[in-house]
Amino acid sequence: MLPLGPSRVVTILGLVAVVGVGMRMVFTRPGYGVVWPDGRAVFPYMIAMMILVGVPAVLAVSLEVSWLWLVAGALAGVTTLEMGRRYRKVYGRD
Repeated sequence: MLPLGPSRVVTILGLVAVVGVGMRMVFTRPGYGVVWPDGRAVFPYMIAMMILVGVPAVLAVSLEVSWLWLVAGALAGVTTLEMGRRYRKVYGRD
């Protein structure tokens, strides 16, 4: 579904990086092994990702505006970093 061009590569690499950072910082905590995600803790992140990434992605496909994929990738990164900051603030840095 991604349009041809550099925006495809940037978006795919950005989203893979976001997932990698999220997995590393939340689900594979040092000293604890792999932890199972808590639904209530993950819910705000998933809603934010669906809105902030989903809306630009749908608009990019429907309006055929390829640069909106870059917006979706950037918003995914910002959302992940902000949710990670909030998580560390509440639970401490592990």
